[in-house]
Formats: sequence, structure tokens, C-alpha cells
Amino acid sequence: MAARYALGSFWWHNTSSGHDEFVNIGALRDTTHQAVVQRPEQFTTTPLVVGTGIDPKLGEYLKVHGGGPGE
Repeated sequence: MAARYALGSFWWHNTSSGHDEFVNIGALRDTTHQAVVQRPEQFTTTPLVVGTGIDPKLGEYLKVHGGGPGE
């Protein structure tokens, strides 16, 4: 399973829970994560660079909490 990083912030519908869920830019997900399976165009295998797409504060947060807020 390869890591996938979100290219942007977006909402997706979790068919397991029946709820809409938010993925923050730069958030880390496994290849098998339902968000990656449903929206593969929203992810990359290359981590985003802090300061050129990710706010530095969010970048520091993602170093500790790779899944992003709420994950």
C-alpha cells in the first residue's frame, strides 16, 4: 500500500458510514482508503511542499497528524 497525499481540500461521500467527509490538502491516506478509491485524481504519491501549496501551520500539524484534522 502506497501513501497518497491530497492535492487539495475536498468533500467526499463515505459509503460505509453514509456521511460526507472532508479531506484537507496534504492529508495522508493509504491507497486502499475509500477517499482515494473514489477520488484518485485528488491524490499524489509525492508529498506537497510546505509554503508552496500548504500553509506552514498546516504543514507542521500534518507532520504530527498525517491524516489531517478530524482523521
